[in-house]
Amino acid sequence: MAAVLFLISALGASSPGFPVAPIFDGGSQFIWNFVGYRVLGGIGAGLASMLPPMYIAEILPPRVRGTLVARNQFAIVSGILVIHFVNYGIARAGSGNTWLNTTDWRYVFLSGTAPAALFLVLLFFVPETPRFLML
Repeated sequence: MAAVLFLISALGASSPGFPVAPIFDGGSQFIWNFVGYRVLGGIGAGLASMLPPMYIAEILPPRVRGTLVARNQFAIVSGILVIHFVNYGIARAGSGNTWLNTTDWRYVFLSGTAPAALFLVLLFFVPETPRFLML
């Protein structure tokens, strides 16, 4: 669910007027659509930050749980660092404030679709927890 929310949020926030307005078109009349997509992304982020430690606690033996939870946190922080560099590259790609204010912000949100899609695909290879299998 978190991966789907991330994907919907990234696509929707980059083009909040879609399907009414053409992709990368539309103005301030779609602000509430944009806010809604961002809220969906926030819910996805909340799920993605809460569920992995629970999954790790259920599936792994106690001697390695702490290490894997720490690696999970390191992955989150590393992802934040990478996205700052991606956003910097996007901001430097255009010329002038006009490009930055009209187009750049859309690519910033659109850049989230690749990790969201990868996250969604890789989730199909994650084994079920013993608790889930018992239920």
